[in-house]
Parts: sequence; C-alpha cells; structure tokens
Amino acid sequence: MFKSSKVRLGEVFSRGAVAGLAEAAYVISVVMFMLFTNVLFSVKSPLNIYAPVVMLILLVLSVAVSAGLVFGYPLYYALNKQYQEAVYAFGGTVLALGLVFLLVFAVAILTWL
Repeated sequence: MFKSSKVRLGEVFSRGAVAGLAEAAYVISVVMFMLFTNVLFSVKSPLNIYAPVVMLILLVLSVAVSAGLVFGYPLYYALNKQYQEAVYAFGGTVLALGLVFLLVFAVAILTWL
C-alpha cells in the first residue's frame, strides 16, 4: 500500500517531533510577546486602533509560520510520493505538540491546586 523508502521511519518521526517542538516554542514566544505588550496597548483611548491591528497581523503571521512548521515535512514527503513518511512526520509533530500540551496543562493544574 505504501511506497517503500530508503529513509528510516524513525528518523522521519524524529524530524516531525522536532517540528512539533519548534511549533510549541513558537507558540510560547507569541504568548510571551502578547503578555509583554499588554501594558503597551492598554491605553484607555477610544481611538486606540493599534492593538487590534497588531494582533490581527500577528495572527496572520502565526498562521503562516505554524502551517510551515506543522505541515512542512509532511507536505515535502507527500509531494515526493513518500506517503508513509508523510504520515510518520505528521504523527511525530502531533505527538510532540500533544505531549507539550499535556505537560503545560499538568503544570497549570498542579499550580492551581
């Protein structure tokens, strides 16, 4: 069903996991930016248009960066007709993101208790 490849699947999975960790680091850096600029954009002016503009631009930029990080390797492998490798790379990315989510969620729950 899948085309055999010369690339080891463990290496492909690891590349996907690194992409997932890079995505998690990017998300954390965006959150830090939003937290640190909260004071800058908290002006109580009715004409304060800067905060929504900056946040929407950040959203569009983040979607582009995240799409590249999450779907970059799987798309590369799929375009080269290496479908099994594409699935493994995507699985590694999703698994790494899921583990980071569980870690952050567990820390949040433990600090809340």
